[in-house]
Amino acid sequence: MYFGAVQRHLQRLIRDYPGLARHHTSGTVEVTFRVARDGTVLTAEVHRSSGYSFLDKAGLDIIYRASPMPALPASLPGEAWPIVIPIRFRYD
Repeated sequence: MYFGAVQRHLQRLIRDYPGLARHHTSGTVEVTFRVARDGTVLTAEVHRSSGYSFLDKAGLDIIYRASPMPALPASLPGEAWPIVIPIRFRYD
């Protein structure tokens, strides 16, 4: 499933997010982004805020740093595809 491939691709960047230790904060930001057929991230925006501007910005940064995403499978029509994904930051 394509969505699962995108989540696995993003997971390593989320785990390595360094700002949580500094802020001692957890939260989830939902990000909407459009991916081109080759996996390039075309646009990204906050769909639902975490309540913390620095986590929202980190979510967007992760999406752009993760480009290119896995290429769109042939079964998905069109030249680009919108995706909404939650990005959870946990401070343990």
